[in-house]
Amino acid sequence: MLYGKAQQRPPVFFFKGIAENIESRIDPARTIAATSLDGHSLGRSSAEKGYRRWALEHNLFVNPLTAIGPHAIAATDRMNLPSHVAPIGDPPEFIAWFNQMKQEYIAARWFLYEGTRPKEAHFVDHETCLVNTLDYPAFGIQVEKLRAAFRIAFGLLDKVAGFINAYYKLGMDPLHVNFRNVWRTNHAALHPALAARPNLAFRGLYWLAFDILGEDPKDQDTIAPEAAELKRLRDVLEHRSLVLREMRAGDPMGAVETACLADFEHHAMHILRLARVALMYLAFSMRKEESDRSRGAGDPVPGVELPTL
Repeated sequence: MLYGKAQQRPPVFFFKGIAENIESRIDPARTIAATSLDGHSLGRSSAEKGYRRWALEHNLFVNPLTAIGPHAIAATDRMNLPSHVAPIGDPPEFIAWFNQMKQEYIAARWFLYEGTRPKEAHFVDHETCLVNTLDYPAFGIQVEKLRAAFRIAFGLLDKVAGFINAYYKLGMDPLHVNFRNVWRTNHAALHPALAARPNLAFRGLYWLAFDILGEDPKDQDTIAPEAAELKRLRDVLEHRSLVLREMRAGDPMGAVETACLADFEHHAMHILRLARVALMYLAFSMRKEESDRSRGAGDPVPGVELPTL
């Protein structure tokens, strides 16, 4: 199974060993005390500062330093893929892939921020001539940004699965890979290339999948209580019709599914956090994989350093 064979030492001792190794090299308390966690800029304008404070408070930056707390030092998306080995002449495909996923995540985060702000009139909503169906519908470009944030974030999980398929050379059809099926073969067995992999971050990705897999609350593959609702909302948004309402107003309107705006905001925030964690786990797992691969490498590998945009 993906969680692997029994470890010689329980995980708590594994992390204790890492902590002791760090403490043997530096004094963590003194290092933190000497570091200005909040002496970093949150931007030039009041609008940017407000946005970055919000993202810090909700733990939405792709940055491991967010584990310290909502400090200004973590208010950037600095995390990228680790250095990795590729055949000479190959393009930096995985870097490009991760770049695109991270940019889409940042866009989803911004849409969520704007979609959850106090409502303001926008010229794009002028003269739309929508009909009032008398069930307190919520329409407008601000609501659409909220819906877009959910759709982009959920889609990122399937793109992470596509990355896994390509990077680990699983051989699955790229057109049919998603976050649910990437872990298993056609016979429902765990993919042999992934089984018993001693990669804690990769296992974290595997278990993260269970937070959004469930099609039924009783599904044994479901861990998170709201997994079924997240998947239902995604399916309705993509393939049918979901109308958001200002208040909880009972049953669907015939063939049209409905949801309370406040509830949907909660679900959008949750799926965005899952997408963020998936991107970080992916980068961490690749770092461990590259480290494992380098142990069996022979001659030194020439490096190519790419600039940042």
